[in-house]
Amino acid sequence: MTNGNAKGGETRVNGDRVEVSYAKPRLLPLRDVIKSLSENRLHDLDLVDVLFEANGSIAKGQDGVLRFTLAETGQAFTVTVNDAVRRPADGREVRLVAVVDGWRGKGGLTLVAREVRPAA
Repeated sequence: MTNGNAKGGETRVNGDRVEVSYAKPRLLPLRDVIKSLSENRLHDLDLVDVLFEANGSIAKGQDGVLRFTLAETGQAFTVTVNDAVRRPADGREVRLVAVVDGWRGKGGLTLVAREVRPAA
C-alpha cells in the first residue's frame, strides 16, 4: 500500500496499476482523487487512463443526458454508452466499468462505458 491521497480511499499499487477502493459508501470526489494521484507520481508511474468501476444504474435524465448513478450514495456522473456495449433497461442495477474522460482538463468528467454487467 502507498500513502497517496485518495480522499478516504485505500490506495494499492500493483505493477503498473494503482487501485483506489472505498470500504464504505460515500460521495466520491472523483476529480480530486485523480488529480492527487496524477500529481503524486507513485513509484514513477505516469497516469495514462483512469478506470472507474461501481454498482449503480444507468438512465436518461429529464434533460435527455445519460447518467450513471451510484447505488448507495445517489451521486451521478454523465456516461456515454456506445452501441457495442450492451446494457439492461434504464434504471436496473448494474456493475459499470468505464474510462473516465475529461480528467486532464478543467471541464466536467464523463464516464465512457467499457463494460456493463449485472450487479454483484
